[in-house]
Amino acid sequence: MVRLNCAIVEQRSTTTIVIDEGLPVYELKVAIKAEQSNDLKDVDADRLQLFLAKDGGAWLKTSSEAAKQLQKRVATDTIKALMHKDKELLGGLDINTVLKGMNPPANDQIHVLVKLP
Repeated sequence: MVRLNCAIVEQRSTTTIVIDEGLPVYELKVAIKAEQSNDLKDVDADRLQLFLAKDGGAWLKTSSEAAKQLQKRVATDTIKALMHKDKELLGGLDINTVLKGMNPPANDQIHVLVKLP
């Protein structure tokens, strides 16, 4: 099991998901939608776009300026770069595959950026 802090970029909200690393990314989308069911009631899970929040190979710290700006619904250049289309996590990949080579997630970090359709 892995604990991932997920920031929904357009909603100024974050959620923590505990999920089996062997599951596909699609199941992470389903878990995010379930956890944020009120905010995401009109969005199908498969339409969520997920991106790893890793800046320079390290997880994005909650104390970083980019993370602070997310709380104001502002996507900085750093966040925009992390959410470039070619960095989107594919739904069929296992979570442990996309986390390979990364330091274990910690509480003071953002691990996944969620973009709404």
